[in-house]
Amino acid sequence: MRRICVERMDRAVSELSAPDRDSGVHNARKSLKRVRALIRLVRDTVGYRPYREINVVLRDSARRLAPVRDGAVMVNVVDRLVERNGIDPALVADTRSRLSAAHAAASRGVLDDPRVFLDTLTALRVARRRLAHWPVDDPGGPLGVSDDFSAISSGLERVYRRGLRGFRTSAEQPSAATFHEWRKRVKYLRHQLEALHDAWPEMVGATAACLDTLGELLGEEHDCAVFQRVLEERTGFRESERRTLVALSTAEQARLRREALRLGSRLYAERPPEFTTRIGTYWEAWRASPVESAQAAPDSGR
Repeated sequence: MRRICVERMDRAVSELSAPDRDSGVHNARKSLKRVRALIRLVRDTVGYRPYREINVVLRDSARRLAPVRDGAVMVNVVDRLVERNGIDPALVADTRSRLSAAHAAASRGVLDDPRVFLDTLTALRVARRRLAHWPVDDPGGPLGVSDDFSAISSGLERVYRRGLRGFRTSAEQPSAATFHEWRKRVKYLRHQLEALHDAWPEMVGATAACLDTLGELLGEEHDCAVFQRVLEERTGFRESERRTLVALSTAEQARLRREALRLGSRLYAERPPEFTTRIGTYWEAWRASPVESAQAAPDSGR
């Protein structure tokens, strides 16, 4: 876990230093999300304070860079609605143009400000150094970590349990807030299983892929919710276009929720202890293999 997290932190720093800052920000934020998911696996092992020191830095860094993506999402929602409903793009061209201009302005506020990148890079390098000094396989030391499944089992079970709770809450009390909270837990579990992919690629990898699909459904659902709020709260949009897009987005959001709940009922069919025990059994069998146990699991996530 430490090795993969450090590699991801290095990748994020490298991306933020790349000439293409727009693409670099997008890729860096993906790496930071993956690290946040993985350190949750060992939260109980390394202690809450060391975990929180890293997590807060990663969370705040991602938020600082968020405007580069957020505006683009609104434009993408318009394009998806146009394509999936077969409507004439000209009917919503003014709204798309206004959203695109707002995205460009918000992006420049981040991409053209060297202080944003300097502050973010400094924070990430400090967090990376802290991560690199997390304990490894020293059960006799004061912060010793055993190199076995017990080091990550409680973290994995917590994330699954919260995802299960998110699924049930979203089914019983559907709202933008409940689905968004569920989405975060789904993405954490997906990244964690991607890191454990080698335990049984055909099973663990397939589950991670299904969680990826679920995360995409919930991500689009969240985009629709934000899109509707933007159109309703901001001024300047043509009323005819606003009504059309809000109606289409509301219908699309309902469809996405149905699909997400259908897939979630399968991915969260087990009780948390059963899920954790099953993944642990795969992991122990993998480590017991003379050939496979000699290989370090790669960072197989996309």
